[in-house]
Amino acid sequence: MMALVVAALLFQEPTVEDRIDAFLKGDAAARKELEKLGAYAIRPLQKAREKGPEKIDALVLELKKAAAFPRTDKFDVEFGGRRAGGGPFSAQVLEMIGGSKLPFFLDSFDTARITLRINVSGRTVRELADDICKQTGLDYGYYHNAIVFAHPDRLWPPMPPPDKGEVSGATLDRAKRLVNQLNHELLETREAASRELVQLGRGLVPFLKEQLARDDPEIVARCRSLLQVLTPKSGAFGPATACRQALDDAGRLVLRRLIESKFSMRADNLTLRKIIEIVNESQPVVCVVPDEVATKKTSIDVKDMSAMDFLSLFTQSLDLDFIVQGAGVLIDTREAIQKATFKESK
Repeated sequence: MMALVVAALLFQEPTVEDRIDAFLKGDAAARKELEKLGAYAIRPLQKAREKGPEKIDALVLELKKAAAFPRTDKFDVEFGGRRAGGGPFSAQVLEMIGGSKLPFFLDSFDTARITLRINVSGRTVRELADDICKQTGLDYGYYHNAIVFAHPDRLWPPMPPPDKGEVSGATLDRAKRLVNQLNHELLETREAASRELVQLGRGLVPFLKEQLARDDPEIVARCRSLLQVLTPKSGAFGPATACRQALDDAGRLVLRRLIESKFSMRADNLTLRKIIEIVNESQPVVCVVPDEVATKKTSIDVKDMSAMDFLSLFTQSLDLDFIVQGAGVLIDTREAIQKATFKESK
């Protein structure tokens, strides 16, 4: 028995923390594994930064570039000489510091929580962005031709759950017994069953989806929660669903018009309905937003940005998404857009 335990320990899959430690010691294989994890490795690397700031910063920058959308050709653009600025933290201060070569975009959150005055200087976009993040506790990524500042957990997804392959045989039998414990009278038993099911990995997802048809509401609710845990997450920013649609010529024309149209706007605490009215007056593609989300409010500060980049940034900062629908665009919650896209594909 002891031999089996030792063998299991010896062949246990290394954690991301193990790989980071090995990378800092010069292990090329560990570095490749971190590169494969991509954006998922950014938060663990940042949390381990004190162990090797220079090596970790360099790798994090590479991973940020790999996660960038749509391209990175402007990511390290120089501002043409040393640039500095400062003032109470706000989107306007970011615009002043960033200049016109590459816009800085501030995610939607209560900026009143960051009450300090920032004063930054640097030669490149990276130096300026790093300085802002050190002073505010934010992080940045490159999305939609802008440097996006947000809380790190909004930009970078948490580590995905383990992927141990298909769950079958004795493991599936064990999963069935554990699921039946999810409605146990003892909370400790229910929690222990949930933890063990998570450890079975993402291969358990098809089985858990089948359990959603059961009559027991406690089991159904816990299986739904487990599915959320076992489904890999993405950051708030990235390609809009419109970029992934299977479009005909008319749909591709809508996207091209959004890309070619320029848009400028500065407003504080406007409803989504009002923002869309302004957008529809300023560019040729009609955008539609349902009443359920039209009352959301946000602040906008962009200049000479393509309508495509603008729509992507401000919808994603509000946890919304959009698709091409007919000759226009539909904006809605991420879940509603996923459902609409699924219906289109059937």
